[in-house]
Amino acid sequence: MNKIILIICIFTSAFVFSQKKHVSYINTNSLSISVTSSKELETINWQDIKEVFKDNDPESDVSLEIKVKLEEKSTNKLSYKYDYSFKSNSKAKDIDSLIVRMKKGVNYINRVTKNLKK
Repeated sequence: MNKIILIICIFTSAFVFSQKKHVSYINTNSLSISVTSSKELETINWQDIKEVFKDNDPESDVSLEIKVKLEEKSTNKLSYKYDYSFKSNSKAKDIDSLIVRMKKGVNYINRVTKNLKK
């Protein structure tokens, strides 16, 4: 009887201690978005970008970058290519203000590329 109780105690303790929970965290430090036209900038879902950084440590540094790579345009003797980028850094706890800055940057890029088409 003592042996059975001892075996039950050993198996019970083995099962209890083997179920430790291991938690690992992933910090996303930067996100870069590349588009080939200014029209694609309007399709950015800012809520998804916020979700990317939601599990970060509030004091971790994060950066967002948007790159617009327009295709080369040619006129009679002149060919030109415009590429734009906008990058902003902040802390993860200030992600809302970072997204507001990025929206302003996207609006500025849209205005500049709109004037180039005229």
